Amino acid sequence: MNPQNALLKETFRQRMETDPEYRHWALVDLYEHQTEDEQAEERTIYRNGVGFNSGDDKILTGLAEEYLAGNTLTTEDEEELRKRLPKYWKQFPDVAAKKGASGAVVTTKEAA
Repeated sequence: MNPQNALLKETFRQRMETDPEYRHWALVDLYEHQTEDEQAEERTIYRNGVGFNSGDDKILTGLAEEYLAGNTLTTEDEEELRKRLPKYWKQFPDVAAKKGASGAVVTTKEAA
């Protein structure tokens, strides 16, 4: 893996671990990339490189729908997100890491 991708992957992993708002944004973004029929059936049907994979489809669809309904996710739900979401880092190419004024790693979404 090239150094830029390694930094991107690690930055995304760290954000999934420490930032609930960012974690929820990523969950909803992935959910919205599922097709309508995948959302309705709560399973991955197409191998299109976006949305959830077949190992995570049921649990992450359920969590996304709970969150979108305005419900607070439980501590156990948040742990599932911390465990499952980091693998999706390649679906977020605009999360290019760079240093902010404080020296902290920020993303292009924050820097915009």
